[in-house]
Order: sequence, then C-alpha cells, then structure tokens
Amino acid sequence: MESSFRAQGALRCSRVRVWITLHPLGVLAAGHWVSPLRALRYPQRMWFLLLGLTAPAAELSPGQVAIVRFSSGCPSCADELRQALVAVHGVASVSVASDWACVTPSAAVQTDALASAAKGCDDLSLGAIELATACPATPAPPASKDPWASPPPGADVQVVSRGEAFDTRSALVAGKFTVIDFGASWCGPCHAAAKLLGLYAVDHTDVAIRVVSLDAENAVASFALPAAAQHLADAAGLPWFVVHDGRGKVVYRGGVAAKALTAIDARR
Repeated sequence: MESSFRAQGALRCSRVRVWITLHPLGVLAAGHWVSPLRALRYPQRMWFLLLGLTAPAAELSPGQVAIVRFSSGCPSCADELRQALVAVHGVASVSVASDWACVTPSAAVQTDALASAAKGCDDLSLGAIELATACPATPAPPASKDPWASPPPGADVQVVSRGEAFDTRSALVAGKFTVIDFGASWCGPCHAAAKLLGLYAVDHTDVAIRVVSLDAENAVASFALPAAAQHLADAAGLPWFVVHDGRGKVVYRGGVAAKALTAIDARR
C-alpha cells in the first residue's frame, strides 16, 4: 500500500514537473517558485499553479498591427471578415489578402474581440492572431485591370460610371433587381465579389449588375472621385453594394456580396 502511494505521489510530482517545464509561466516557476511551492499544502499548491492557466488576452495597441490568419473556400468570406473586423471598437482599418487580414487600431483592442468577430463569419476557419509592427506585403493585384473586365456571358452587366458622378435612377432596370457595385482594380475582395455576382446573374435573369469603377492609384484616390463623394459617404470601404428591387426600393446597402444576394433571394 505504501509503495502504491509513493508511486502515485511520484507520478503526481512528475506531472507537476512536466507542467512547470512546458507552461509559459512554469518556466519561471522552475527557477523561482519551486522552493516556496513545496512549502504549500497540495490543494493550495494546485490553486497556485492554476493561476498560470488564466493569462490575460493579448492587447493590440496603436503602433502595432494584428495579423489574423484564416482559411476559407468561399469567394466572399474574406470580404465578410473585413467587414466584421472593421466593426470592432478601436479598429481603424483592415486590409485583407487570400489567407490573412491585417488590423490597424486607433485605440487599444483585445485580440479576443478580434477572434470573436472573426468566428461570426460563416465558412471561415480562424487561425492564429499575431501582433506585428507592420502588415505583410500585399500580394500583386489580379492581372485584369478592372474586376468586371470580362463579365461572364449571359450576365446583365453594364458599367454606368468610371468615377464621374451619375444619377442612380438612370442606372436602375425596371422589373429587375439592380445591384450597383462600387469597386476598383486595387481591391482584392472586389474581384472575388465580381466573380460571385457574375455567376449569380447568369443563373438569375431578373438581376442586373450596374458597375461603378472607382479605378485609381489607391484607396484615397478612389474615394476622392466624384462618384465616391456622391454615393459612398457612409461606406466602410470597397467593395460596396446598393441593391434595388424591381420598383426601385433599396433592399440592401453594405459591403458583403453574399448578403446582397441573400437580400434578393428573400424578396424573390
């Protein structure tokens, strides 16, 4: 019986030593806490050790960026993630590539808040969130200059503005859902959204896509164009969609192509 207790005690001590070796706070414990720890009774010792399991979440501060790694198979998921992260309090801007999003804060942001926002996106697997001093290099833009340079055959797609001011009413197609798509060549999610909308328009002949191409050197230059100043005062970024039903009523306004199509499906 005594040998059994000793064996169990040795196993228990072994586990404690493994924990001390592997746990981030336990590395310090191995050098500084072992002697005081032995002076504690077993229950007190375990509570003391468990304190190391509740380390606070990392905080993203101005001057840093957070790189949110993710994987997804849907064309609109990256854009949906961007919208979700931009909505987090303290986030100033978000740039998105095919497998990462880079968050720039205007105030302190807990990484837990970023993770919670990202987990709200459908069909997206969240990876690590890393703090850094700068965003990764942005991938080269797609080869086509304009997201709608080659619309799929059969889709009702027309360009109504290349940055100049325009009258929304003249762009609407009577009897059809009209999606006014604001985008630019430098905007990666705009290309993915154009692909999704184009395929949808081929399968649904009651949908017309009217394109506003805000093509310029960068985001600042694009938003300085007359069409952007006229129509995008409340837009969080590009892409941006305004969907009208067949009678001209606005049924969706936002930056997620999949949600624009859901709004159409709900009213068909």
